Formats: sequence, C-alpha cells, structure tokens
Amino acid sequence: MIVIFSEKPDQGTRIAATLGGCMLSSGVELTPNLLKNKQYEKAIKAERYKNGCFKGVIKNGPLKGKEYIQTWGFGHIAELKQAWDYDPKYRKWTLDIFPFFPPNYNWELKPMEGRTKEESKNIVNHLNRLKKWMNDPKVEFIVNACDADREGELIHAYVRELIGCKKPVKRLWISSTTEEAILKGFNNLKDESEMLTLEAAGRCRSIADLAIGGNGTAVTTAKYKGAGMISIGRVQTPTLALLVNRELEIRTFKPEDYYELQATFKADSGEYIGKWQKDKVDRFKSKAEAERIRSKIAGKSGTIIKAKNTKHEEKPPLLFDLTSLQGEANSRFGFSADKTLKIVQGLYENQFLTYPRTDSRYLSSDIKGEIPRIINMLSDSYKQFTDDIQAKPLKFTNRIINDSMVGSHHAIIPTYKKPSNLNPDEEKIYDLVARSLLAAFMENAVWGNTTLETQIDDEVFVTTGRMLLKEGWRAALGRPNNSDQELPLVTEGEVVDTQKLDVVKKQTRPPQRYSEKTLLNAMETAGKEIEDEELRQIMKKKGLGTPATRAETIEKLIRVGYVTRKGKTLTPTEKGIQAIEVFPVDELKSAELTGEMEYKLSLVEKGELTKEEYLNEVYNFVRLMVDKIKNENSGQGIKGNMPFEKEVLGKCLHCGADVIETKKTYRCVNNKLENGTCDFVIFKDQKHFGKTLTKANVKQLLRKGETNIIKGLVSPRTNKKFEGKFIYKKGERFPIQLKPF
Repeated sequence: MIVIFSEKPDQGTRIAATLGGCMLSSGVELTPNLLKNKQYEKAIKAERYKNGCFKGVIKNGPLKGKEYIQTWGFGHIAELKQAWDYDPKYRKWTLDIFPFFPPNYNWELKPMEGRTKEESKNIVNHLNRLKKWMNDPKVEFIVNACDADREGELIHAYVRELIGCKKPVKRLWISSTTEEAILKGFNNLKDESEMLTLEAAGRCRSIADLAIGGNGTAVTTAKYKGAGMISIGRVQTPTLALLVNRELEIRTFKPEDYYELQATFKADSGEYIGKWQKDKVDRFKSKAEAERIRSKIAGKSGTIIKAKNTKHEEKPPLLFDLTSLQGEANSRFGFSADKTLKIVQGLYENQFLTYPRTDSRYLSSDIKGEIPRIINMLSDSYKQFTDDIQAKPLKFTNRIINDSMVGSHHAIIPTYKKPSNLNPDEEKIYDLVARSLLAAFMENAVWGNTTLETQIDDEVFVTTGRMLLKEGWRAALGRPNNSDQELPLVTEGEVVDTQKLDVVKKQTRPPQRYSEKTLLNAMETAGKEIEDEELRQIMKKKGLGTPATRAETIEKLIRVGYVTRKGKTLTPTEKGIQAIEVFPVDELKSAELTGEMEYKLSLVEKGELTKEEYLNEVYNFVRLMVDKIKNENSGQGIKGNMPFEKEVLGKCLHCGADVIETKKTYRCVNNKLENGTCDFVIFKDQKHFGKTLTKANVKQLLRKGETNIIKGLVSPRTNKKFEGKFIYKKGERFPIQLKPF
C-alpha cells in the first residue's frame, strides 16, 4: 500500500479521480468526469470531511494495482513551537530573557493553531489519522504530492517529522493538475533524496522567520512599553521601510518652481511646438533667464536643422510569473496581490492554468510541443489572433523558450483544458494569461519616432513625437495607443515662422506613493527601480521574499495596522512610520541586505550553502539585532519619551493618568503590569456576556462612569439575550460591573 499526501483537499481529490479506483460511499467511482458533475459536489466534500482521505486500488498509471490512501493537509498543519512552548516565562516579554533559541538549537514542532478552537481540534484529529495511515506496516512508501516548490516540500517534511513517519518518500513534481500531467508525474516520481536541499531551504526560511520575527517583535515590544505589540519580520520590516521611506520623501518634499520656453512654429505643412534645450538641459531655474532668451529671439524666424524619422520595433512582453501577473491585475482591475494569488491558485487547482507560484517568465524546452495544442484549445473569442498565429510555424525565440531562466517551474500559461463556469474575476485573470501567451507569438509592434530641431539664432528648440505604425502584439494585450499628435512633414533647412514664444511656469513633483504593482516590483528587485524586463529576471534572486509570500507580507502589514490600502495606493500609517523610525537595526530595514538573505536561501536550494551555515548567520544576526534594540537609548518606554503615540481614550478613574488601548485591554499608562502603581484595567473580551468592549464603549465609561445601553448581551446562566450597561463602582474589588436593564 502507498499513502499519497497532497497540500490541500481539492488537489488530493483530483489526484484520486485521475488514478481511479476510489469508490464513494454511494457506490459511485470518483472520476474526473464526476468532479465536473454538480450533482456530486456536496457528496464528495462530505466524504472528504468525514474520512479525511479517499481509499482504493489504483486503476491508471504506472502504479496500477496498488492499494492506496489519498490524503492531504490544509496548507500548513504543523509549525515550529514558539518560545513559550519551551518555557512559560517567555509569555511575558522582558528584555533580560532574550534572545531566545531552543536548547541545542533543536527547533521542535507542534500542530498548527487554527483560527478557532474547532479548527485547531480538527487539525489535531487529522494529524492523528495521518500518523495511523503513514505509519501502517503495510505502507511501502509515501508520495509527497504537495505543491512542487520550497513550501510544498516543507509542509510535507513538517508533517512527516511531527507524526514520526520514517517511511521512504517519493516526490510527485508537476506544474499542472491535468490528468495527463498527473499521470506523467507518477510515471516519473522523483526520489526524495533529490529534494533534500529544497527541504533544507524551506526549514531555513521557516526558522529564520521565527528567530528574527519572534525575537525582534518580543524585544522591540518590551523596549517600548505601552505602545502595544510592535511587529517585526525578516521580509515585513524592509518592505514597510520601502513604504515609509517613500512617504517621508513625499512629506519632506518641497516643490520648486522652474520655467520652460516653448515656441510654436508654422511650417508649410502645419504647426508644431518645440521646447528650448541646450546641452540636454530643458528648463530654467529663474523666470528672468527664460525671459532673457525669449526677448533675444522674439520676432525672428526659425530654421529646421534636424528632421529625423526612425522606426523602433517593440517586442512582446515576457510571459507572466506570479509577481508580474499580480502587478498587471492590480494596474488593470485594482486587484490586491492576495486576491490575484487566490484566483490564479484556484484556476491551477481546477486545471485551467499551470503552476502559479513561479518566479520565471520563460518556458522550458520540454513544454515546447504542448504550445500548439494549447493555442488551438483557446476559445473563439481569441480567434482573430489564433488564426494569424497558426497560419505559419510558431517561432520560439529565446524570450519564450529559455531553459537557463527556468528554475523549478516555468511561466504561467493556460493548460490544454478549456475553462468553464468561471466567475467574472476568474475570467479576467485567465484572459490576461491567455493573451500573454498569444502576444508572445505575435509580431513586434512598430513605432515611428520623429525628432525635429529648430534653431533661432543660436538657440535650439526640440520637438519629439511618436506614432504607432503597426499594432502587432499590442492588439492581443489591449495596450493603449499612446501616439502623439502627428507632426507635419518638414525638411532640413526649411525656414519656419515663429508664431508664439511662451514662458511656462511649472513645479517639481514629489515621488508617487507605491501602488501594489510598484511595491511588488520593488520587493522583487530589493528596492532597485529597474524597467528592463530581462535585467529584472537577473535581479529577482535577491528580492524581498518570494512570489508566493509577497502578497501575504502586504496583507500582514495591513492587518497589524502599519499600512492602509485605498484603491491601488498603499500608505504607511503613523504607527507604521514610527515602527521604522524607532527600530534601530538598519540591517533589517535594508531591502538590499535582506534580499541577500533570500539569495542565500537559493544557494541552500542548490546545495551551495549548507543549512547549518545559513542558520549560523541567522543566529549571529539575531544576537546583533537584540543587542542593538536593548542598547538603543532614544526610547525609555512609557515613563520616558514614548516614541509611539497612542490614542488617549480618556482619564483613568483611579489616578487620573491617560488610558490607552493594548492588544487585550484598555489600561492606565501607569498600570502595574508596566511597572507602574495603578491597577486600573478593562479587559476587551467580556466573554461571559458574549461581547467585546469597543473603544467607543470605554470612552463613554471614562467620561460618564457608565456606557450607553449595550444590546445583545448573553446571560452565562440562562444563555438568554438581554440589554445592559457597564458601570464603574469606586472602591470595589472589581470596579467595572454590568448592570442589566
């Protein structure tokens, strides 16, 4: 018997349907066609939930005749223990007990904590089932069928370690979940020994994130008491620094006036405008200097000294990797990176797109033969493009097929499966990917560029313009025609009338705030602004995070209150700005230096750096970071110059000091838990009565001695709902009391 472990239930279901031999409790066999039948959708999900697996005897592929159990995780279901799991003293963060590393640097695992108690219980129960199945004496080997990447390797490795499974492992490595790809993958199962360096890189990433983020968050929070939890992370902090640095540039930017001198000329064939330029300088700092030139040449004719027309061929964009697809979807549709990732992951799991979490924008030569079939499959809505492409042999340039630029996975393209039942958002993402593949095989766009130079005395005015002469691939991608107004046909030596000379006042502009697209680009290249697509491919190995993690990094910054999203724009909050300004470890705020850590993870993947070497660097960095935070002198916590401005909700009803919000309470700034003398505290979670007290409730209580009437309270004895007020009674052991109405 074998056990096949997939990352998620949907993937496991598809593999079981492809291999065949699994019967539902109703007696119907699970097949690919059955998955398309809405009639069986609920029954399949119910069986998955009840049993946690599908069992059968393989009917298709090279393992035909073997008994098997197809099971799964729910993404990560095992995680590293936190510091307090080793010793409860770490539940209270004080400077003297950090940095934390487990005994002998032996990082232990525990079941993943769910979002609810019920979810946590289900994870533990499922792990117990996995332990039983994977350790069954009848099991010959395990097939790791998680996503074919670093995280997929880590998910399986952590589960295997936590349940104590010592069985041999084979690796299913596929970039598509079509039946053909799955069967081909089972026909070419890799030995797990080939995955050891990838697993090591996954473990390094996981340990580094916890060691840096856990220690950084604990020590910074302890240093700046009263500011609430200050979240620090290996990728999160330098990403926030990018946003904060840009915001500070904008806030400190002082616009400066400058002036341009523009001339309107009239030739025999029409009018055109030129801008004064000398030695590549096209502006004046003072109006007086512009007026001096204007007066000098006023009323004089001009002579065309240069009339140059050139053509420029614009190549199609490279195919999409995840980051570029997220950026395009953000730019076109306003989708967040996280939303795009979820959509494209769903399209992959439903067999319509290839593996999404890729950092390559090229295809490998082994997929070359599939491309005609995929193009032929595309629907009639693309017929105007597919007919032209198929009319002649496909031209595979090295901008499409390039094995040296493909790592674990190639660019995102459609599969040969025609999509069906897509919702509007899925249609938009699928359409982008399909059109990018078509554009890659279409002709270059052609631009006509015109440069005119008109001289009056010894002053020169430059005019440029461009016209789209041939749409080419731009038609498939729907790119706008950014042509300028057509310039008149003129010849060198032609004399033109000077109609007008205008001094135009302008102002310098601040840099723009990051959109999700431009932030993803900055993360990919460690903050460097690189427009050239092919140069970006070289830089991305030193980016912040990976394509799979960047969306979650942005979402976390928003969740912890460091960043707000308004439309496409990302703006750091005051809390986010202060977090960067007070954090003393410049190394962790540097996108470039943190990008080096990601690059070294890629060296671990390749076997060019050992896990031990990488982690030793991490541990040394953590020690440096903790020392710098401890010795930083500008922040003296709540009793000194607290760098984090907390909203004051009102005055303490015991001592009259300010009351602020923390993660779980509303408390006096002189609270005993913060080494003060006051014991005034209100807990947010009033779980006995089924309510959470809001800031508005607390402001009323502090101002009036009682809240307004609160509806929907639940009696802990009768479980019935009622209305009431929270009131303050001075001198009582528990001064915050509930008064029913």
